[in-house]
Amino acid sequence: MKDELIMARSLAPEDILPGTYIMILHEQRELLHPVNPAEGDVSPMVSRVLMRPCETALPRLVLEVNLPFVVVKNFERKTEVLDIRGVRLVRVSKRFARAAVEPHLAQDEATPSERRCERCNAR
Repeated sequence: MKDELIMARSLAPEDILPGTYIMILHEQRELLHPVNPAEGDVSPMVSRVLMRPCETALPRLVLEVNLPFVVVKNFERKTEVLDIRGVRLVRVSKRFARAAVEPHLAQDEATPSERRCERCNAR
C-alpha cells in the first residue's frame, strides 16, 4: 500500500493558528529603481518580487498570532517573530516537521567527542 501524498498548503493570514507547523515558501522583496531626472524620471518606481528563501529553514511551530505578526518557536526552542506581510507561509504536517528536525536534535545531543565537522566529516 502506498503512503498518501501530502502537500504543503499555502496559508492565508486568518488560517495561521497556534499549534500549526509552518515553513516559509516565498519572501517578498521590494526593489527601488533608480531615478534619472535627465531622462524625465521624477518619481521612484518600486517593484515587488516574490523570491524563494536563500536557505530553506526548518519547520517552526506557531505559538501566538497577532496579525501581521506571528510568534514561532524554532527547533532550537528559541522564539522569533515573523512579519507575514513579507512572507508567504505554508502549513506542513507534524510528521514532516518531526522528520525534518530530529536529525538536528540528535546532533545537538551528541557529546563533543561524538560531533563531526560538517565540512570535513572529521571528529
